[in-house]
Amino acid sequence: MLGPLGKSLFNMPASHAQTTLLPDHSAGTLGSAGAAYMSVNSGLVTLRKEVLMYATGNAWFFNVVPVALCQAATLALGNAAYLHFGVGMVQMLKAGTPIFVLLTVAMLRLESPSFLRTFFVALITVGTFITAGTTPEWSAPGLVLSLGAMLTEALRVSLTQFLLSSCKLSVTEGQYVLAPTASFALLLASVAIEGQSVLSLEALSKVIEYPHLFLFAAGLGTVVNYSSYLVIKFCGALSLKVMTTLRNIALVLYGAFVLGEQIAATQAGGYTLALAGFVGYSYFSGPPLPKMSAMTEMIEQKKGARALLC
Repeated sequence: MLGPLGKSLFNMPASHAQTTLLPDHSAGTLGSAGAAYMSVNSGLVTLRKEVLMYATGNAWFFNVVPVALCQAATLALGNAAYLHFGVGMVQMLKAGTPIFVLLTVAMLRLESPSFLRTFFVALITVGTFITAGTTPEWSAPGLVLSLGAMLTEALRVSLTQFLLSSCKLSVTEGQYVLAPTASFALLLASVAIEGQSVLSLEALSKVIEYPHLFLFAAGLGTVVNYSSYLVIKFCGALSLKVMTTLRNIALVLYGAFVLGEQIAATQAGGYTLALAGFVGYSYFSGPPLPKMSAMTEMIEQKKGARALLC
């Protein structure tokens, strides 16, 4: 919801919509960096020596910088898509991100998705593209921007999973290493893309005028970032992006009922198909239920143990 929050805060025309969005996410990553550094400096979290290697030198350049660049590119491309599509349409297109993540984690050998998980991710993607192809606000540039954002987001979460799982960084250690560089990349992208618009519209005065809203955005972004890292570390990047589909439902409804955006019947049908894929993925991604024979065997073993005690 950071995007709509920024859009409402600045109250700008559509041509300047992306100016409202990159600063919101910059605030979130800055908040995450601040929270990580305070945790370490206060002694709440002990930073391991091997983690410091990712803060400088080649390890930082080849592992951290790509994540930061992908995050900045994702937000820049995704926010630019709002110039061509409404909030609901952008969120529907984002439902196709899991297929990019599936391919990325498989190529990097971070996960080996089962056939059923792959099938339901494909179902999400098919539903998403049915939605995109039947939208009344179809735009080829908007679709290209959205696809680019999905690709860079897939790379970002996959590389983050590599650091958190394969390199065994904790969530706070991950924020300590990644958040400062990501913040710098986001701010740099914001200045390069939106610098003139910010100055001409005097957007920086909004920070002084509404400091509580920017602090709220930073706090909300920090919670989102830490929660995302927890999911990536323990469930995987693919599960994170599939779970994000639920959040997108709320944003689609927001676009339809609050912003008055039109959703055609075929468009809604495609999105329903994507949601069915989400439900199937969630079901088959859970831990397998124990077989009845195994459960019966456990019960018999307990009965035997009790008999021996008697």
